[in-house]
Amino acid sequence: MPIYNFQARFADAVESGAKTQTIRRIRKRPTRAGETLYLYTGLRTKNPRKLREDNPKCVRILPIEIHEERAKVKVKVGPEWLPESELDAFARADGFADARDFHLFWSKVHGLRPKAPLTGFELIQWEGKRAT
Repeated sequence: MPIYNFQARFADAVESGAKTQTIRRIRKRPTRAGETLYLYTGLRTKNPRKLREDNPKCVRILPIEIHEERAKVKVKVGPEWLPESELDAFARADGFADARDFHLFWSKVHGLRPKAPLTGFELIQWEGKRAT
């Protein structure tokens, strides 16, 4: 029963279905494709809130590396490097405004810097929001 907690800044994007993926450290018992995901904000507070009542299914898990090169972010998903032309769309699917916003977050929160790529993470993708 994979439960994921999201920072307040990402809650609306998860709830609306705009955010359909998350990048997390690889867990001791990793999430598997096909499992039901439980997406929340505010866990371990007095006011937790479930973000998706439809409990989406995990559709894909891939290893991911995040690198900084020449003051730009580079992302390797599985064995493939994302083309620079796809970075903004990738960042938006992860709840960011664009690749620059994504880069700033990973630099500030996780210490991304040149010659210090972030490894040991996985990309978890889930079903889009169903029409009601």
